[in-house]
Amino acid sequence: LRGLGRLSHDSQRLMASAATARCRVLMLHDVGSDSDSEFNISCDSFGRVVKFLKHNPTVSTNVIDHCASGSYALTFDDVCRNVYHNAFPLLTEHQVLFTLFVSLSLLDSPGYITSAELREMAASPFATVGSHGIRHTFYRNLTLRERAEELRASREQLEQLCGVPVESFAFPYGSEYQCGFFGKKMVLDHYKRGFGTIAMPVTRFSHRYFYPRINLTEKAVRQMTDDS
Repeated sequence: LRGLGRLSHDSQRLMASAATARCRVLMLHDVGSDSDSEFNISCDSFGRVVKFLKHNPTVSTNVIDHCASGSYALTFDDVCRNVYHNAFPLLTEHQVLFTLFVSLSLLDSPGYITSAELREMAASPFATVGSHGIRHTFYRNLTLRERAEELRASREQLEQLCGVPVESFAFPYGSEYQCGFFGKKMVLDHYKRGFGTIAMPVTRFSHRYFYPRINLTEKAVRQMTDDS
């Protein structure tokens, strides 16, 4: 099965390499934490990202389906507490659009934002709220009924909590293998689009139920901002 996932992954890369990038969806988790994880970038690096996005077309994930070529979209998975303290003020100051993919099982737990902080961020004119599921689990391990419940319930709970439409879903762990090779299209029964973690731009060949996203490591930040 991993071989099938690799084949699908490589096929998408091949097609994407021959097509114009419509949008690059950027993914972050931690901003300015003490961790040396590849999912953490420093506050200085995040400042460079914000400066870069301020001078490039940046869109909400809700318009990925028909955005202009060369656009960028900024997303945060899980929404750690440091995103509220270290990223949100800078995004607000510079009026940069961003999307929060919220996992309800992490909300109000140590290290992650509270419900009150989520509501504050969701009320920002620059914010979009998306779902990251309830349990932050491997989608491929769920039954069809469990998948449907994760998709439906997480959207309904987030909409009730934040008072805004929730149109997008980001698969936890996000790879072809961890999301399962079959059944990802179910996301469109509950959302307008879904996102994975395959590191490539969105092109006309991208699937609306599994748009790719690029993890912003320290190295990726340097490459992106140095080339600008």
